[in-house]
Amino acid sequence: MLKVFLFVCIGLFPVLCVAQSVSVAPYSFNFWGSIDQTSQFSAEYKMAGIHYFHTWDDEVYRTSTTGQFAKKTSSFALSLLPVDFTYLRFGGIFFTNRFPITSGNRVHFYLELNLPIRRVDLSYRHISNGFNLFTEDNPGFDTIALRFRF
Repeated sequence: MLKVFLFVCIGLFPVLCVAQSVSVAPYSFNFWGSIDQTSQFSAEYKMAGIHYFHTWDDEVYRTSTTGQFAKKTSSFALSLLPVDFTYLRFGGIFFTNRFPITSGNRVHFYLELNLPIRRVDLSYRHISNGFNLFTEDNPGFDTIALRFRF
């Protein structure tokens, strides 16, 4: 799956150069969310983006709210961030698989806090279903990303 995403990025490189940005979040951590060891790769144009999330482990764990067993999942996603200020972006993200765990949902809220430095942004990103609005399990996902704007 990761190879397919990289081939698409290389094949679309001339289009991406015209686009807004490409970003990498090499590792997720526990802050608001509880999912770690997952990477995010993104290509964005204005307020829309395509993303790939790759989990680095196959750990099975019991969810805190329902007590079910769940596995982390890798997935492609499309985002739409209509609220776009210099330091804050907010919107929704739609996944091809249930994310970030097998009992998760395909639709989540997407919050991004940015620190722009010339053509590079340092971003904190949080993805969750908004305090259990869509499913009972809301593990959440947090990353620090580096975005390169073209």
